[in-house]
Amino acid sequence: MSPYCSWMQHTRHKPIKTTGSRARLHIVGAIRLRHIEDAITRQYATVNSESIIDFFKLIKEKYSSHKPVHFILNGAGYH
Repeated sequence: MSPYCSWMQHTRHKPIKTTGSRARLHIVGAIRLRHIEDAITRQYATVNSESIIDFFKLIKEKYSSHKPVHFILNGAGYH
């Protein structure tokens, strides 16, 4: 059984136009719990150790009076 369901014969191929793309967005963000309106987001051309360090510096400036600051990271190599 074919995994595709359509009214078209299986021997014909018809391209289907889509609006989707494979462009990636590299957005890094931080929130202060109970103060979601103060969220910080930055978009980078690529996420690597340099962009993460840059973002951590931004967090340090923004939240310097709030102790402690907790980081939750997903285990990617650039962290």
